[in-house]
Amino acid sequence: MSSSNNSGKVLKLKSKDNQIFEVEESVAIQSELIKNVVEAGCDIGVIPLLTVHSKTLRNVIEWCQKHVDYVEENDSGSNEEEIKNWESEICEEGNNNGSDDEETKNWESEENNNGSDEEEAKNWESEGNNDGSNKEEVENWEWEENNDGSDEEELENWESKFVDVDKDSLYALLLAADYLSIDSLLERVIKQVADVIKQCRSVEEVRQTFGIKSDFTPEEEEEIREEISWID
Repeated sequence: MSSSNNSGKVLKLKSKDNQIFEVEESVAIQSELIKNVVEAGCDIGVIPLLTVHSKTLRNVIEWCQKHVDYVEENDSGSNEEEIKNWESEICEEGNNNGSDDEETKNWESEENNNGSDEEEAKNWESEGNNDGSNKEEVENWEWEENNDGSDEEELENWESKFVDVDKDSLYALLLAADYLSIDSLLERVIKQVADVIKQCRSVEEVRQTFGIKSDFTPEEEEEIREEISWID
């Protein structure tokens, strides 16, 4: 199974249930564990992921692919190059001060430079050759390009839906993110767990939600409640 259509080196990952996933290296090394294997130059052909089931690994790869795509689409370097090209076009189309000054002088000479002509020339220069306005236009364009925020919001919405799964799947993602050392996924799953806990109204509800069995006997729990009753 390939996770991307982009050209590049492909790594083979083997899940706990022996399924092989072919993944672009740029995607796979979102995992610090896999990145360390690659940087160590370990030529083992297939990288075994002994604790990650294929269903979970498929989801993990999807997460990594999404974040690689996001970074590539929002690469500031490409925006800077686009800005420079745009500025060059503006200059070529009529904002070259040298040619404008010469054109102004010729126009003044041909029109018998009197007071009214001189004033008109100055007005023309002010309206057509104001570098400040062009600079402001460029700055506004740069701000709009780099402060849109729609892509970031879209990614956040996607992440929220990604972790909105049943508790077993969420737990599997948590273990996989920890094992593979994918910080972005681990942090997002932990946040989701915290949000679920906040919605629970009691310790019993937390236990029921996550299938947690108490280590205490009913008598011990009652004793603890009495000891901390002052907290309420």
